[in-house]
Amino acid sequence: MDLFYFSIVVLVMGLLVNGFCQTRGFSLVKLREKSINEKRIYDLVESSQDIVYYFDVVEYQFKYLSPSLDSYFGAGHLEQCMEDSLLAFRNLHPDDVHIMNDKMSGNIDYSKPILQRWRGVDGNYQLFEEYASPIYKDGELVAVQGIIRLQGESSPTTGT
Repeated sequence: MDLFYFSIVVLVMGLLVNGFCQTRGFSLVKLREKSINEKRIYDLVESSQDIVYYFDVVEYQFKYLSPSLDSYFGAGHLEQCMEDSLLAFRNLHPDDVHIMNDKMSGNIDYSKPILQRWRGVDGNYQLFEEYASPIYKDGELVAVQGIIRLQGESSPTTGT
């Protein structure tokens, strides 16, 4: 008899929780779909040939860099940049450093592509096109996120 009452209580609690979730537009099916979509997006970003990043300008540190970084700059570069964010800046062509500084300080038109040259492991500069998006909190720039795509090789000395 006690098992019967326990089963009724569990059934009623389940119905109450389900009713609460339904009235809030919340369901286990939606949660499952969201989880599946998040996994798809994660897999897309992780397998992309483009470099995807999230940079915290307050801490001046990468919070995310996609694995594709290593394919352009050599094995282990991703890990090194996560430990020392300035490494990425040191590989910039000297004439493009101001572009990076403008991007990280919010002094750039984020609606336009950003062209910059980065030195690869072979010493040659590669031209990349970037689409960056600023992230603001309380009106202050706190982060920049973006997608960077290889456009072509440049000369080792001039970067053009």
